[in-house]
Amino acid sequence: MGLGTLDVVMLVLSLLASAAVGVYFSVLGRNSTSVEYLLGGRTMKPLPLALSLMVGTVSAITIMGSAGEMYAYGTQLWLMDLGILLALFIIAKYFIPIMYPLELISLYQYIEKRFKSKWLRQATAVLQLVGGYLFIGFLLFPPSLALQSMMGLSFFVNIIIIGVSCTLYSTFGGVKAVVYADTLQAVVMIVGVLAIVIQGAVNMGGIENVLDIAYHGDRLEFFNMSLNPYQRHSFWLCVIYGFFFTLSNNAVNQSQVQRYFSTGSVRNAQCSVSTQLNSMTALLWEDFLKVLPVFRDWSEIKVGYLQKLIVFLSGVLGIVLGLAVSQFGKSFFTTVLAINGALTGPLIGLFIVALFLPWVPAKGATIGFILAIAFNGVMVIGQQSIPKAPYLPLSKEGCPATSIANVTANVTEIEDVATTIVTTLAPTLAPTLENITTTVTPSPVPSEGIADEWLFGLSYCLNPLWGSMLCILLSLIASAITGYNTPEDVEEKLVDPGMWRIFQRSLKLQIKESFYKTILRRRPRGDHNARDTSDETGTRDPLNNLMDTKDTKDNEIDGNGVV
Repeated sequence: MGLGTLDVVMLVLSLLASAAVGVYFSVLGRNSTSVEYLLGGRTMKPLPLALSLMVGTVSAITIMGSAGEMYAYGTQLWLMDLGILLALFIIAKYFIPIMYPLELISLYQYIEKRFKSKWLRQATAVLQLVGGYLFIGFLLFPPSLALQSMMGLSFFVNIIIIGVSCTLYSTFGGVKAVVYADTLQAVVMIVGVLAIVIQGAVNMGGIENVLDIAYHGDRLEFFNMSLNPYQRHSFWLCVIYGFFFTLSNNAVNQSQVQRYFSTGSVRNAQCSVSTQLNSMTALLWEDFLKVLPVFRDWSEIKVGYLQKLIVFLSGVLGIVLGLAVSQFGKSFFTTVLAINGALTGPLIGLFIVALFLPWVPAKGATIGFILAIAFNGVMVIGQQSIPKAPYLPLSKEGCPATSIANVTANVTEIEDVATTIVTTLAPTLAPTLENITTTVTPSPVPSEGIADEWLFGLSYCLNPLWGSMLCILLSLIASAITGYNTPEDVEEKLVDPGMWRIFQRSLKLQIKESFYKTILRRRPRGDHNARDTSDETGTRDPLNNLMDTKDTKDNEIDGNGVV
């Protein structure tokens, strides 16, 4: 399998067009300030940002991974889109209206403002930096592997070509170049995917025939309503996974949040909910470098040049990591899942605590955050000991033996990427060349004899849920031990308005009032701020009248010296 002349021309043109976008915005904003470079002056339009957000989420990993996953395990994963829609509503309704008016560059500035903890802000930024730089390497791996199969170029050459192209337009053009290059790439991506679907359907005799083949191959599955948490996918597991996947990408991820920080208003940001390099630069500058004495007297233009240098060096680091990721071999895909599972859930939980639980102070949030990360780390490591579920039958009927040989030659290197890349390029995987049959049916996975399967055997779709729930629960428990916040400890604009109204009065006072009103059915003595128990007509509860009368008589008796 290889690319024709037209394919190569289109590929080169797309790379050159992306680089040209970077050059254009580099010339246009050669003296840009920090805000202009990192946030586009906060004047970006919703449509290109929406397309950029899509490209930031739907990467090569997603396109190849989703197709391979459904080919290997069925279409149940499609239902994660329902969770995505719910998460987008939550982000637009609750996250953006609080985050956007703060005029942040680094998303984790919010964590410092809310908890008054610079350490906690830097801890979240470090996690994002580590995950972000590794993710750059992961992003370079699949397309480079695909180009190696289709063009015959060295894998290392492909990584350098793609990495250099992205680095150059990100470095010189800033976030505007990234967004508009993403817009161009979104068009290419949509047209390319449609072309593959249409041509594939034509070659297979139409959509009806494709669906018929998928049905008889047990690929079509949409509403598995089982509540069993140990299966790979079900309706509930996929909805949960889609919900937390979107929160992790669009609510607590610097790369994506930086895009809607670039719009001109909250309304524009709410209309859409390779910025990876610029986002890493924003984190490094705002959370670590800006506070250093050496940079205090630097002009905005000089800072802009420094940020371009950071983006360039980040791109170089990403290329190096892309080359390093190739050495993971068969553990590549599981490594991506391990990092995502270990970091996203606790981070989502921390932001939920910050937005909706104003009672929790920095100490409680830190304890919950760290313990949740530790638990999720143990989970994703332990899950690697659990055998993978067997693939659905993988047909290679009609595929030439040479294709099988080419794919099988690298099977030990890309075993875990097989469902994400190789099966979409040439679904011809076979354990050995000598034993070629029409259908590959893997041996069933043993269901017993695996230590700790009760915990590590749980579906990977639940990993971010455990991290979020533990962070929230442990933060509350730790705060109950170390002490809660009072309204004087938190800024109102940093908390969800509905929760702030509940929080306005101290927790101790609310418990005291609840005890008097619901148990004793009376007002606390000496509490002039407590609400009267009279109803809207001004009529007081007779029981309260009786109790107040008794109190008055008792006081009179005490005043006369009668015991």
